[in-house]
Amino acid sequence: MNQRNLLTIAATVFALTAVAQPNTMTGIKTYHGHYSEWMANSVSTTAYWHYDVSLQAEAQMDTWLAYPDDATSKVKNAVNSYAGLVNSSGKISNGFWGTLGKVTELDNIRPGHFIMEYYNKVDGKESSKYTKACSSLLDNMGDMNRTLEDYEYGPWEHKASYPQQVWLDGIFMGLPFYTLAGPEINVDDADMYFDDAASQMHLTDSVTYDSETRLWKHAWDETKSMDWATKNFNKPYAAKEASDKTSGRSAHTWGRALGWYAMACMEVLDNMEQFGVETSDSRYQTVLNLFQRIMASVVDYQDSTSGLWYDVMDVDKNDPDYASLSVKRQNYLEATCSSMFTFSLLKGVRKGWLTNDGDRNYLSAGKKAYTGIVKTLLTTSGNNLQLTNCCEVGGLGGSKNRDGSYAYYMSENVKNNDPKGTGPFIWASLEAEQIGYDMASNTFPEPVTAIQRVDNASKTAVSSEYFTVGGQRTSAHTRGLIIKRTHYSDGSTRVEKLKY
Repeated sequence: MNQRNLLTIAATVFALTAVAQPNTMTGIKTYHGHYSEWMANSVSTTAYWHYDVSLQAEAQMDTWLAYPDDATSKVKNAVNSYAGLVNSSGKISNGFWGTLGKVTELDNIRPGHFIMEYYNKVDGKESSKYTKACSSLLDNMGDMNRTLEDYEYGPWEHKASYPQQVWLDGIFMGLPFYTLAGPEINVDDADMYFDDAASQMHLTDSVTYDSETRLWKHAWDETKSMDWATKNFNKPYAAKEASDKTSGRSAHTWGRALGWYAMACMEVLDNMEQFGVETSDSRYQTVLNLFQRIMASVVDYQDSTSGLWYDVMDVDKNDPDYASLSVKRQNYLEATCSSMFTFSLLKGVRKGWLTNDGDRNYLSAGKKAYTGIVKTLLTTSGNNLQLTNCCEVGGLGGSKNRDGSYAYYMSENVKNNDPKGTGPFIWASLEAEQIGYDMASNTFPEPVTAIQRVDNASKTAVSSEYFTVGGQRTSAHTRGLIIKRTHYSDGSTRVEKLKY
């Protein structure tokens, strides 16, 4: 066979100039080259041990790593300060009044994920104090109570103060850290961590999934006695909300809870891949299939106009049964879940976890969602970027007796730049930027096929042509997806995907 000359085309995504410039879709001015950088520099990260702050700090860290030459001292200081919650002996400060005590709730496990990522990506595994801190968190998890005790690995209860309750939120708070720190620190037990995680995610699916809506409810009460589970509401409610009094599931699908669940799937899959679990492994397939089911339903519930998602996903705000209720506000396009779903769509496609399914085009849905966030939910305050319409909190039971009704979810405060939204928005932006998202026009480039003809003897390109997906001739560009088809004079052909 003749030796072929393989020419290389560099598919470089050029950064936009980091100066103020108009955004034609939103009317705002940009002060950084990418929305990920701009948001990372717009938020304030106070170093204290809480899941939402750690989420934002982790996203800032990923922006720093993605654009190291542009990283500002503000972003670096925020990331390093958060890592500074672990002292030289491996003790964790809670950031307020002293050393973190025994952890009895999954929410306080999540910051450990930041610590592990910092240890691996920034610290360079130089400081043993981080593994000491994470070992103590793993020990705490070993003492946590579980639900569904007939199974070897039942899901952890969400908090000691919420006994025998499984929340979608808790899966994200616990399992990504568990499957990252566990196999790295306790190498000989690596398989156990993945056995445990796959079982917990499967069982959580089985008790929270609602086949009628094809969505997952916010939580499940194993005792089936909590007011939110029996639908003993204390706020105005529609009759249909109270129809299920026996399953133990809460009444509604809260967008952010499902967003946590989707992101947990991705992080556990990442960890499985990192530690050598084969993609054909039944545990990997359990998590992958769950993620694919979640995202199929997410796309089906995407608002067709804005590309975003409503706070309470299973409620149509125009349904007269809900529209007639006396509530603080009606259902609204919510930023934290929209950012989580956008991130999950774009990363899911990039990783090959999501492929087009019937009428569902996951990449198109992700692009529509991202441009929708920019158009609908972004604004500025001075030079700082603001993500609006962030639901501040959402929960069930507790001292406020949150009843899980539609009226309850609508009663919670809405704010700008909640870290539960800014963190996922930064991650979604990093994904969008990898495929050539353009800030100035709020658009993604159209994929291009590059056809190049090469003479083997002279080892030179005879001709190069570029075509759009629709077959129209176009000029070369270096953004987004480029499919290079090289035809050699010996009759052979090489096809390469040069840039996703």
